[in-house]
Amino acid sequence: MSSAQIRYTIAMPAPATHRFHVSIQVRGASGPLRFRMPAWTPGSYLVREFCRHVEDVRAFTPSGEALPVHKEDKACWVAEAPEAGLDLRYEVYAHDLTVRTSHMDASHGFFNGTNVFFRVEGHEEGPFRLDVQVPDGWISSAALPRDEDGTYIVADFDELADSPVECGTHEEHHFMAGGIPHRYVFWGSGHEDMETIIADTTKIVEAEIELFGGAPPELDDYLFICHMQERWNGGLEHKKSQVNGVDRLCFRDIRGYERFTTLVTHEYFHTWNVKRIRAEGLGPFDYDQEAYTPLLWMMEGITSYYDTLVPTRAGLITRERYMEILGDRIATLRAIPGRRLQSLEESSYDAWIKLYRRDENSVNSSVSYYLKGAMAVFMLDLHIRMESGGERSFDDILRALWIRQRDTNQAIAPSEVNQLLSEAVGMDLTSQLDAWVRSREDLPFEEMLGRFGLTLTGKHKDTFTRPKTSSGDPAPWMGITSKTVRGLTIVNEVRRDGPGHEADIASGDELIAIDGLRLEPGGLKKRLALFEPGQTLKLTLSRRHELIERELTLGERPHDGYTLALSEALTDDQRDFIQAWLGGLPES
Repeated sequence: MSSAQIRYTIAMPAPATHRFHVSIQVRGASGPLRFRMPAWTPGSYLVREFCRHVEDVRAFTPSGEALPVHKEDKACWVAEAPEAGLDLRYEVYAHDLTVRTSHMDASHGFFNGTNVFFRVEGHEEGPFRLDVQVPDGWISSAALPRDEDGTYIVADFDELADSPVECGTHEEHHFMAGGIPHRYVFWGSGHEDMETIIADTTKIVEAEIELFGGAPPELDDYLFICHMQERWNGGLEHKKSQVNGVDRLCFRDIRGYERFTTLVTHEYFHTWNVKRIRAEGLGPFDYDQEAYTPLLWMMEGITSYYDTLVPTRAGLITRERYMEILGDRIATLRAIPGRRLQSLEESSYDAWIKLYRRDENSVNSSVSYYLKGAMAVFMLDLHIRMESGGERSFDDILRALWIRQRDTNQAIAPSEVNQLLSEAVGMDLTSQLDAWVRSREDLPFEEMLGRFGLTLTGKHKDTFTRPKTSSGDPAPWMGITSKTVRGLTIVNEVRRDGPGHEADIASGDELIAIDGLRLEPGGLKKRLALFEPGQTLKLTLSRRHELIERELTLGERPHDGYTLALSEALTDDQRDFIQAWLGGLPES
């Protein structure tokens, strides 16, 4: 345990420069001190090299005399501290507006601790003091207790790293939910209706507390930070807060608002799952290198399954709409060839090189542990309900994992998963976990849904009409996606199981003509409507400025959606299962 006293100060003397001024005051420690910038942010599994934004590192004695500083490696600065200690000062460039990075301009300042604060090696245990100095007229908001002088009290470096701070002229919207104080802060202009948002968030919070059987005992304050811009939808979880990037127009659109509520649900669910119920390696953290685990499917897949189920049970999503969401997720998963090359455990382990580093081949080589993880948990939930005669569900697994964590603070080892999940519901789930989590086999949707009293029917979301033929005929498929760039049709992705792959079409090709007739900008879908599956097209393309020709035989377009519906011949048991699963809500 460190005996050093450490005080962090972060200031914003000129917000328009996008530079935070940071100082670390160390007392009670002497000799060489190593100051190391984290390489990644927990919850976002990619090494981002935050050290690249650090500028002008200098060290001083407490009396202000300069001390030499040298770099030991790309992310580590070393200074020799005299007996009185030292002050380290530096700047951090912050102009990356995401939930996992830091941003400052004349309108606000936002930072994640991993982006702006060095950890002092060997002195990661606190408590620390954090002094956030804001411009006149600004306030700071964080889920941290304050001292009498207004400084934040931080337990240790993990809490410093896990406590984002929003600074600006925003208003804090306070409310109680589940007996716990909560706050919303918004940055950016939008059309938010705080009364509705608070009412719906309260329903979500209380539904999740009931689901887990209680809130974490130390949860005495919770902060929602929302940044609003166009076409945003993403969040990052913290122990006592969440940061969400939100489409500023989403509050006036039924589907946009649904995305907002499911995002809030997802990140709040992490209050238990990930931030407390956690896999080995996900706390305490090694901020210098990757934290590998095959269990991200549990951390994010479970959360993704419940991020729509909880709002459904809370009355914010109708049963009819929930069925649509499940059908869309099934269609999306089945449209990913990479699901046959990666199991869920492999996808979890490879997050550092796959999920956050997508390219034109990602759809062919990988599958998301969010999406497939949610669908695997869906299958497990149905299986447990049916095999237990409705007495058990995946809800019981959540409560058991939470009780275990609360009582032992013990992370989950991969070798424990079979036992922990099986014991929670009183049945052996090994074969299901082997098939649905550890293998690359497709999930048995039709079989499982049929047993549960649900039917699954493939569909196309848009009507594909050909001239002089009836609407809804089988639609032709090239097995590619394209985008229009400066009036040019550019191939984006090529599915490895599609006609384009067989025809040697490559990402980056410019599609110029079909059967000798030039393709107009944005006109590919209209042109394809003239053909039928099985017909062969002669394509003229430009590849690296060289004209080439390829022949492509059209396939039949796969379903891009599924209709999930109640069977017309439901048994009484099946009706009871569905009522217990969805919370007994009306059909619409």
